[in-house]
Amino acid sequence: MDFGQRHRRLGRVDIDPLLEKVRTADPALWDADEHIRRQLTTNRPTRAIFLYHSDPRAQPAPGLTQSDVRRCRGWDWFSPAVQPIIDEILTHYPPGAIVMMCQIANLKPGGRIALHFDAAPLLRASHRIHVPLITWPEVAFYIDHVPHHFEAGVAFELNNQRLHEVHHAGTMDRLHLILDLLPADFDRRSDRWVSATSPATSGSTS
Repeated sequence: MDFGQRHRRLGRVDIDPLLEKVRTADPALWDADEHIRRQLTTNRPTRAIFLYHSDPRAQPAPGLTQSDVRRCRGWDWFSPAVQPIIDEILTHYPPGAIVMMCQIANLKPGGRIALHFDAAPLLRASHRIHVPLITWPEVAFYIDHVPHHFEAGVAFELNNQRLHEVHHAGTMDRLHLILDLLPADFDRRSDRWVSATSPATSGSTS
């Protein structure tokens, strides 16, 4: 969603329970929904565990509720640690927002996410939230070509309609929790639902 700024800080959240869940998770969860990651990000140097997933190209149906959004393989293991974070983030938005997508995204050492903006209709209409879980000084998150270094445990909203890219020059994995929140008052008639021009991606694990 384009809200004017490059990003905005939402505040600190407790990531310790989620980090413990990541540490003790079955490694097979990283590959359980690999087909979704490939559909969203093609050949990026990332891995992902999905908790919620919606087709980013689809227009949400009238009367959509959270229970209508598909839960993925990671939900059962991670939801006790992720749900409190979601609840905290939702306090920053008007009531009724729906989590359309939720993933734990791992950018591998030396990886780069190329310059893009998120063009898919659902992503254009949604708030894109990042919660850095594990990050390093060698990770640079560029928005409009300006480098940012986001702190672990501090949630922020990314203006995903601005050009952005990530360079990971470190030697250890970078993990972010990423949420897409559809506001309760989204306008189906808006040009938010019109596909944008490249450079763009239909889905993103920035």
